[in-house]
Amino acid sequence: MSKTMVFLIRGMGITGALLVLSIPFFFNPPISTTLKVVSLGLLMIFIIFAVSAIRLRKRIEDE
Repeated sequence: MSKTMVFLIRGMGITGALLVLSIPFFFNPPISTTLKVVSLGLLMIFIIFAVSAIRLRKRIEDE
């Protein structure tokens, strides 16, 4: 289970970094729909990783 937790934490780090890198593009006036879709996808993946890590941590603590 620790390998799964490492995978989830690494995934959160990577998606979080990509979200941070996409922030400057929101301040350009002609923002494209593609950037919005990609950012929304990254946000959803980050949320999935975070919720999965929390659930796995609670499961490990219960054992």
